[in-house]
Amino acid sequence: MRLVCMLLIICGHIIMIHGYDTVGDSSWYIKQIFTPFCTVAVNIFVLISGYFWY
Repeated sequence: MRLVCMLLIICGHIIMIHGYDTVGDSSWYIKQIFTPFCTVAVNIFVLISGYFWY
């Protein structure tokens, strides 16, 4: 699970760097599909790693 989260976080950074802002382009659809998974992967990685400060 941690490895999958790491890979999705890396994919999220790649997506942020490249931008892909042209609506209707196939890369825009790929961005729209992967971005939510990358965001959830960051949260899961924090949960797995135990970075809680309560």
